Amino acid sequence: MNTLKFTGKDPIVRGLVKNEALAKLLALKKLGEELEQDFAGITPNVFVEKHNYPNHSIGFLSTPSYNHNDDVKVWVAEKKSISDIVGVRARLVNSFFSPARTDFDKLKQDAQLATLSPKPVDQEINLAEKPWSRIMFKGDATPVGPKIALKSTELSHVRVPVAVRNIVDDGDLKASPGAYSLYKKYDNYFATKVFSLGNLGQEKRRRIVPTRWSITAVDNTLYREMIPEIRRNEISPGKVYFGGHLGNYFVLVFLPSMYRYELHEIYTGSGKVTDSVVRSNTDHEEYRGRKDYAEDTAGGYYAARLPIIEKLFAEKKQASVLALRFITSEYSVPLGVWVVREAVRNALGNCVLESNEVPELVKKAEEIIQQRFIEHAHTFIKQTWLFREGLQQKQISDY
Repeated sequence: MNTLKFTGKDPIVRGLVKNEALAKLLALKKLGEELEQDFAGITPNVFVEKHNYPNHSIGFLSTPSYNHNDDVKVWVAEKKSISDIVGVRARLVNSFFSPARTDFDKLKQDAQLATLSPKPVDQEINLAEKPWSRIMFKGDATPVGPKIALKSTELSHVRVPVAVRNIVDDGDLKASPGAYSLYKKYDNYFATKVFSLGNLGQEKRRRIVPTRWSITAVDNTLYREMIPEIRRNEISPGKVYFGGHLGNYFVLVFLPSMYRYELHEIYTGSGKVTDSVVRSNTDHEEYRGRKDYAEDTAGGYYAARLPIIEKLFAEKKQASVLALRFITSEYSVPLGVWVVREAVRNALGNCVLESNEVPELVKKAEEIIQQRFIEHAHTFIKQTWLFREGLQQKQISDY
């Protein structure tokens, strides 16, 4: 039995049942492969549910044979297609356990230990029932295979690097600098995995955090660690970047001004948007940042912002950044906010113009947008917050 389940408010999710991708996914051989009830597997990650928080369930994400099932860097480097990614994710069994179990604390400790290894760990998995071929999609989370109750398990050969152990064992170290240290040593994906299972922070304040919340929390934490230095940097030359990943394209306009950030998300479908008034999801922040959650663009706001902050931090510059995301029909299946993050990173590797003249920067951005995404590009850009108000507000010297 093959099953696909779709949840969430993302327009990609809502429209998928009418998309050709559904038929393609049902035909994927990977979804029809048999999964055993008991197996010696490989566990690359752990998933923490947000449902019923704080009495949430925790699940080992395990597979009988590891094929980079949870390795974004490999997917990007090897230019894996959506079908490729869905195929390997479908082979990840979410073997979950809940707080109602008498052995919950022991299993929780196993889960915490598994996340401390930068590499996948060996694990014996015994499930309560034989898993069926099923894959679940949510707009902001990476899809996974069947969710089956865990009967018993045993970890083996878990190797925790000394650098990781030192950070985790420091009960006085706050979560933010701990996550930042792991990010610098490894990457944001590993930092998120460790943070989610409550391995970071001052001893009495440690909490297990749902995976989807952890992703955004770490993106925001890394931003907070780097932004103070960025605000002290000199102004960047004006630049326009363009690129994307898996049907998510970004036009990034770095304006030669003090730090600000604005994101727009536009779903273009299979062709250009021809309406004179373009609807978009949007959020922004001024020089001092924002205190409330970015409701309109949600996790995508923080995922897109992190690579921009990385770029400014590395170049010791600051700028006002207009980030325009165009979601095309190529992005036929929701894969999670990592796609946004990697699309921006790809775009930042392709500078198409450098100029300190704002009209030139705008003209270049309009050319790209009008050619591929929006017919009335000039009108759209002029209606963004940065051009309506942001550039008219105080400069650094005024603070």
